[in-house]
Amino acid sequence: MNDAPEKSAQLKDPAAFAQDFLKLTLTQGFQSLSKKDIELLIFFLMERDGAIPHSASNYEVSTQLRLPINRVKALRRDSYQRWRPLLTETRHQTIQRICKILFTTENMKSGAIYATERRREDGFIAVRIEHPADLIEFEQAIIDVGDIPIYERNREVLIIQFETIFKIAKEFDFIKNTPAELRDEIKKIVGKDKNLEQYLTKPMEEFTWVDLREFVNKAGSRFVANSLNVRSFIKIALPFL
Repeated sequence: MNDAPEKSAQLKDPAAFAQDFLKLTLTQGFQSLSKKDIELLIFFLMERDGAIPHSASNYEVSTQLRLPINRVKALRRDSYQRWRPLLTETRHQTIQRICKILFTTENMKSGAIYATERRREDGFIAVRIEHPADLIEFEQAIIDVGDIPIYERNREVLIIQFETIFKIAKEFDFIKNTPAELRDEIKKIVGKDKNLEQYLTKPMEEFTWVDLREFVNKAGSRFVANSLNVRSFIKIALPFL
């Protein structure tokens, strides 16, 4: 029996798509856009419309458009670089959206398993970002907080330290509590742990972000090693999860 044919892309709002396409091609100057620019614009508008779901895997998009996966990756990356100013999503909203995808319970479990034992002991967890535009945004967020993106052999997999997650949360104003308040929230989840006592000796009023980062990395590695709820830990930094 033959497999059912793949569903082709269907615009959710054809009128808005046509209006935006016409407006942009005329604004840029009729016939001034190159063939590549037009292809990138069409792809960008299709993904923005939802005809090509942003959350779809590269494999799913390649099947939908009957294109090689490498071509799909290039389209996704280049279309956002060329036409990103058309998005209404702010940078904060973009990072929030990416984090909601990365830090689901399922992804946290697989990420904790994927990271090597040495990495886990150092407070790292593996995250996979398939959409090239999202990967670029998250890489830049890591760079913005003074860290360096670390990859596994698969370039879609980043090894990120728990400290970096909290740094990003602070940089993008996702954290509203003081370092001492965050420490106490983490303590409630961790419970009594002798390995963490050395990081909890400072009085609350003297506990700084530097102390919190050291505590977070140690607590994070304990979470992974003991198969605790890593997402609950990260949600302290990213309350929108």
